[in-house]
Amino acid sequence: MTIGSLLKKYRLEQGKTQAKFVGKIISRSHYAKVENDQHQINVRDLVTLLNYNGIDLSDFFMQINEIYESYKEQILHQRKLMEQAYYKVDIDQMQKIKQIINTSKLSENDKKMQNLLVDGFMELLNVDGKSNHALRKELKEKIFDIPEFNKTKFMLYCNSMRFYSFQDNKIITRKLVKKYGSTENIIIQKDLLSIIINLLVFSIEKDNFADCKIKLNTL
Repeated sequence: MTIGSLLKKYRLEQGKTQAKFVGKIISRSHYAKVENDQHQINVRDLVTLLNYNGIDLSDFFMQINEIYESYKEQILHQRKLMEQAYYKVDIDQMQKIKQIINTSKLSENDKKMQNLLVDGFMELLNVDGKSNHALRKELKEKIFDIPEFNKTKFMLYCNSMRFYSFQDNKIITRKLVKKYGSTENIIIQKDLLSIIINLLVFSIEKDNFADCKIKLNTL
């Protein structure tokens, strides 16, 4: 359940139409997209909307927090399944994971992102020897579109490094180390270490030991 679906739940419990529920706070068309998780609602409008309909703020946000934790766990569980299937080179399991994603209660945007990750893992396995250039381009564009390196972007990049040139990977990795090298966030530390290890593996594959040594001294 998302903010939009929780608002819809309260609205239906009150027996109100969307127009009556929002009044003059925001347009009905915008609110309809909020309920369908196609648009976000800013905090000021959300609080005003809750007060307007007599909805207890602490109760609403407590439910949102519980929903968010459950929602986040669902995403992380799916990604763990992806990684396990990838390391086992299990294409059948990858297809089953896509079914799990598509029948889950994730938002449509998150389903698209999860499916993109699965497709990226399968492209990395590339069992038929044919590269999906359109998919590789989409992954690279998606990484570029995310402004900051959050958990999703780190995972996307780490799993898509083979779709970049060796030189581009060196540039991106050095920038990441410069920006996040001193972070105390354990998750980012682990993701950053995975990226560095991938880059060292690429160096060894290219028999570029000198470059590998330079990175160890500079990263």
